[in-house]
Amino acid sequence: MLRDKPEGGGRSASALAGGIPAVVVPLEAIEACATALRFSPRVLSLSVDAAVAERHASRATLTLADVLPSARARLKHLGLARTGAVDDAAANRLLDAMAAAPLPLASIELSGGSLPSGAVGELTALLGTEASREGLRSLSLAGNKASGLSRELPAQLTTLRALEPLDLAHCGLDCSRVLGALAASPRLIDRLVTLILTGNKLDALSADLLAQIGSKAPHLRALGLASTGMNSAMVGTLLAAVLGGPARAGSAIGLDLSGNHIAEGVSPALAQGLPLSNGAQDSRLTAL
Repeated sequence: MLRDKPEGGGRSASALAGGIPAVVVPLEAIEACATALRFSPRVLSLSVDAAVAERHASRATLTLADVLPSARARLKHLGLARTGAVDDAAANRLLDAMAAAPLPLASIELSGGSLPSGAVGELTALLGTEASREGLRSLSLAGNKASGLSRELPAQLTTLRALEPLDLAHCGLDCSRVLGALAASPRLIDRLVTLILTGNKLDALSADLLAQIGSKAPHLRALGLASTGMNSAMVGTLLAAVLGGPARAGSAIGLDLSGNHIAEGVSPALAQGLPLSNGAQDSRLTAL
């Protein structure tokens, strides 16, 4: 999808997890997108949420990589989701091209398995550029289980000074490493608006780190924690942090806790965030 204004939001976790099948598009559709990028300065956003025939997925990626450095498009968002298996060489060339684009990207989505393990190094190099450190506002890597992601990603996340939404759903992460890095980055915590960890397993240490982040994040509005293995104690600790942290100042937050086994013991903590009357403005929890 080509847009002449930046796109907001990313693919849903259920779609990336396989709940909604990707549409299959011909290689010619990607080539048409590349032509638009090459010649139209009005294109600000490109999102490809579609599968390319398997034998063409890497070629489609190379088509976009070849045009990005010389594109007339003033591209701010680039999103590739569920495009199919891409080889390391094609993915690395795309990431190199993104780093060399005339204007820095404010939003990157490489989700649904479009990032192979052999491209993790180039991804961290892209995130480590000055343009990314200062200008990247949205990052989604949802649905990628690339080996090395848990090892390489945390250090780079802490350098992203403008990041607001971060979607790492279904990445098979070592959450304690990722959340430990985030917890040690006050500037990132101060800007964070959305954090999606759906489908990654959280242990007691990870839950404690998440609570630390939640208590100190004044602008945090959404936490995606579906199917993360959280128990009642973890949820209770998190709720106490996001509802009672001094930096929160009464702010509301949306929580997705679906798919977790939560017993009755957490009910009092949940009740503290629910509306005191029929007025929605009284609610501190905007989604459950």
